[in-house]
Amino acid sequence: DAAYEAVARHLSREMDDTRRERIRRMPGVETLSRAALAVGGNGAPLDSVETERRLEVARRWLGFDQWRPGQQEVMGRFMRAEDVVAVLPTGSGKSVTYQIPALVSPGVTLVVSPLIALMRDQVDNLRSRGVSEVAAIYSGVSQAEQEAVLRSATQGHIKLLYVSPERLWSPVFRAWLEEVPVARIAVDEAHCISLWGHSFRPEYAMIPRAVAAAVSRRRLPVAAVTATATREVLDDIVRLLDIQPDGEPLVGSVDRPEIRYYVERCRNRKDRDLRVVQIVEAFRRRSAVVYVPTRNDTHRLAALLRSFGHRVRPYSGAMELGERQHTEDAFRHGEIDVVVATKAFGLGIDKPDIELIVHLEMPASIEEYVQETGRAARGARDGTGPPTGIAVLLTTGRDCRIHEYFVQSSAPDIATVRHAWSELADGLNFIDPDLLAGRADTEDGERDESHALALHYLEQVGAVRRHQDFVLRGRLSSVDATERHLEELRSRDAALADRAEEVVRLATEEDDEYRATTWAQRLGQRPDEIEHTVIELLKLGICSFSAWRFGWTFERVAAIEPDWDGLEQLIEKRRAAVHRRAEEARALARSQPDCRRREMLRYLGETDPPDVTLARCGNCDACTPELPRPWHDSPIAPEDAADALREEAVAIALVLIDGVEGGRWSKRNLVRTLRADAGGKHALHQVLRAHSCYGRLSLLDEREVRELIDRLIAEGGVEEYTPEGRDYQSLRLTAEGRRTVRGRYPR
Repeated sequence: DAAYEAVARHLSREMDDTRRERIRRMPGVETLSRAALAVGGNGAPLDSVETERRLEVARRWLGFDQWRPGQQEVMGRFMRAEDVVAVLPTGSGKSVTYQIPALVSPGVTLVVSPLIALMRDQVDNLRSRGVSEVAAIYSGVSQAEQEAVLRSATQGHIKLLYVSPERLWSPVFRAWLEEVPVARIAVDEAHCISLWGHSFRPEYAMIPRAVAAAVSRRRLPVAAVTATATREVLDDIVRLLDIQPDGEPLVGSVDRPEIRYYVERCRNRKDRDLRVVQIVEAFRRRSAVVYVPTRNDTHRLAALLRSFGHRVRPYSGAMELGERQHTEDAFRHGEIDVVVATKAFGLGIDKPDIELIVHLEMPASIEEYVQETGRAARGARDGTGPPTGIAVLLTTGRDCRIHEYFVQSSAPDIATVRHAWSELADGLNFIDPDLLAGRADTEDGERDESHALALHYLEQVGAVRRHQDFVLRGRLSSVDATERHLEELRSRDAALADRAEEVVRLATEEDDEYRATTWAQRLGQRPDEIEHTVIELLKLGICSFSAWRFGWTFERVAAIEPDWDGLEQLIEKRRAAVHRRAEEARALARSQPDCRRREMLRYLGETDPPDVTLARCGNCDACTPELPRPWHDSPIAPEDAADALREEAVAIALVLIDGVEGGRWSKRNLVRTLRADAGGKHALHQVLRAHSCYGRLSLLDEREVRELIDRLIAEGGVEEYTPEGRDYQSLRLTAEGRRTVRGRYPR
């Protein structure tokens, strides 16, 4: 109605009764929620008959032929306001089990999801099906858009709201969420709760407390869903999420008989890299993901595959958000065929036509391996993808060394915990997370979260208590009527008006830039006190406020000393559990079981699948050695690959030297760049890692690359020299080399 009134004013027309009646008679857009709630939507607890009626409306409305195994029971429980834990395999439609109850039940369902890619993909998929009552809030969504989404949810226009776990601790988000009629909570990829380690997010384990504080209402029903979980992980999910299920967890089979599993034994790294090229070449122009253990591997192998004409990009958690999203979208829409990625890639990438999954080495757990290989052939069941997916695991005698890093980083050292404790003052502590985290350049490229984990361990033993986050950086701006609103406020609440005038004055002096540390010093108040005033002004419409960086608030509990012996035992227990999972994963990769598929299912607590007879599944190379391996007939033989690279190597080397001239890099580091040799005592600079030639000659050994450089020098295209003020030899193009680059190899 308000929209039509605005249109009428814009057109200088009067919105009279005749026009209102004509608008009322116009047919509206029927949404799924309107269709389902047309009968029986009085808010009373649902019985089985009403539950089935609404689910049947949803099934027809969305065009599904039938529900997949397990879906209907999970949805029924959640719609009847029961807690439910469900394990449904990748590709079985587990997201539907909370999406549909959200759309056909009163109130808003808050979906806590770990990855932006997952949220974006699910929102896009629902909108493509005509479901408009869905939105997502995560880092990168503007403050104005967040407020608009939450207002829309308050008014009943949003039924399904995706948020990252960190948003639940945001003071601005929580201030708006108080008005939203949240009716139930869904936790997607719930196994993340149990993955303690360098990639563990403490916010996941504290979802119930955050939700309770944010919505300030009775306990809400919770649905926790995941694709893989052992009994131990299920117990963690139930305990940490404070779930009170009316029945046992609903565990569907993770068996994917449409996937074929292979293991390729390789002699060394060079042989393994070549095998990747051969395997991907056998599936040219078909969708593939190559999983690698480190960020360096993503760039090195992507460059190598690019040399052989593949449309490929690297992907890791160390990349900027925009770059990651661009790669996800390019892969989803077929602009590239191959992604070379760390384990950061995949959750939420609902791409049905992925035919090939390659693992450069075994992940750190069998659960991860099942999750990642399960992304192949997701559309096999409904005809939207290949009928068969291929999963190839490569092994060498010295692989899986990164597993030890994962074990060590799965829990902080007791010395780190003691240091974190000593840094905390009595009472409230306002912490900038960026000052705690470092970078792990030699491993997977993710942030070092050991100090953050230390705080979490201290909370586990009751020594500290976490409060909602505070805004570190933001922008506080006046609106057109700020002065008039302040005058009106003074007549209602003089104390708030005094505080408001202080922050408005300071914002003017600081060019609207909100910096919590500086403002706290200038005003003599704590950051949370200033923030409380700012949020009140925001909600009253007196000022606008946007936030883009947040800090943590931890309270050191008075008169409590941590149980150091208990903490040390907890740390050792956690590392032992991660070590055990890693050993089981390595054993699966290196042994020769009777049937790989059966071994994985048994590990996850399942019985043998019905189609496995006499220990033979017919879809793995252990029990069925005759399975065809199309890459074994590859035209890319080792000598051919090396020869092809040598022909192109001159151009690659000249382009690299041309792109980084200036004497900043030594000859040795330029050779390392071409070979993707980024490790060692001195890590290779990020500028060199990001160069387009990085890793393009990784199939050649160091001697061969040095001989290539010497040949370029002998032919007069390149010269060695000592840069001014340096004590090393660098390389630069001669006039002849520059003409060669500009003429034959334009960048």
